[in-house]
Amino acid sequence: MTIATQPQAIPTPGIDSAVILQGYEQLQKVSAGMNGVLALLEQQSETSEASFSVYCLVDCLKGQMEQALERTVFVH
Repeated sequence: MTIATQPQAIPTPGIDSAVILQGYEQLQKVSAGMNGVLALLEQQSETSEASFSVYCLVDCLKGQMEQALERTVFVH
């Protein structure tokens, strides 16, 4: 699992940094929860082609979400 670190802050007028940070932390929790879903789907995919398809989709979405989190810039 990739753990995103906070990039350097840049000024962003009109955006509350506390709201951004809260959303960032919530998305990190969702990403962590997806690991459990992926583990279950991986087990089920051994006997179900449909489970394998869902596993591939969720894994791709999780990767995209983690990339977006890595690009998140915080305002201080």
